[in-house]
Amino acid sequence: MNRRHFLAGTGLSAATLPLSFAEEANESPFDPEKVERRWEFTAKCVQSTEGTLPDIQLHLKLTKEDPDFRWNDRIKEFRLVWEGRPIEVADRFWNDISGLQIDAYPDQEIAKVPEDSRWKLEEHLENLSQPRLTLSEDKGTVLIEWRISQECDSHSTIRWIVSKKGTVLRHRDTPFHEC
Repeated sequence: MNRRHFLAGTGLSAATLPLSFAEEANESPFDPEKVERRWEFTAKCVQSTEGTLPDIQLHLKLTKEDPDFRWNDRIKEFRLVWEGRPIEVADRFWNDISGLQIDAYPDQEIAKVPEDSRWKLEEHLENLSQPRLTLSEDKGTVLIEWRISQECDSHSTIRWIVSKKGTVLRHRDTPFHEC
């Protein structure tokens, strides 16, 4: 086959695709207007093991100490439940953190999105401000990650590693930024 004819033929084919198809491909099922601010939230483990999701849940309640100041939202309750058994996480690992917020997308809106387009929605949901739980490979620890907005359009990430036995490690990562 002649190389010029091949290139011309493929270019012509691509140019004749309907514009509506291209517009549909770029349309996102995510609607930022439907994101809800929450003061109570239950995060569930997202890491599948042997085809099932383990029953690991983090129950949170936030409180606002001063209604006029956004950066003082604090954790009032932090309860981790692993397969029905509460894991004690000492107050010192969570009661000094401020500037928290929980954003959630309604479950009924997620259910409306067809399975073949769900990946487009998931890209946006991953960026919502809320804790995420991931089980380790050996199923002995869970990683809790929570990205927090900071002043000057920056962010930090709080991470807790919690074992089934109750051992807790906390780490806060704040990338370099300039205001």
